[in-house]
Amino acid sequence: MPVITIKSIEMTKEQREIIADTFINKLSEVTLVPKDRIYLFFEGHKLDEVACGGVLFEEKPPKTARGEFNKDKWNPKEDLKDIDYPSKNVNKED
Repeated sequence: MPVITIKSIEMTKEQREIIADTFINKLSEVTLVPKDRIYLFFEGHKLDEVACGGVLFEEKPPKTARGEFNKDKWNPKEDLKDIDYPSKNVNKED
């Protein structure tokens, strides 16, 4: 049983859904392991648990980062709707 672990700042549910779908589909495609046998774990860290350049993200979050910490400043459903991930392409012909 393959396991994928994603370590990042906390993501929204929509972000996790897209990443889970994309990574599991691709790993299944490449390894021929059925999707229901692949596990993906998210290890989301709050901004006070992550630092870069000696500065905690809660003090100076990356300007382009989008996640649970700032979802009130962007619209996850709207901003993520145009991402082309595998489950959206199920019925597309190659």
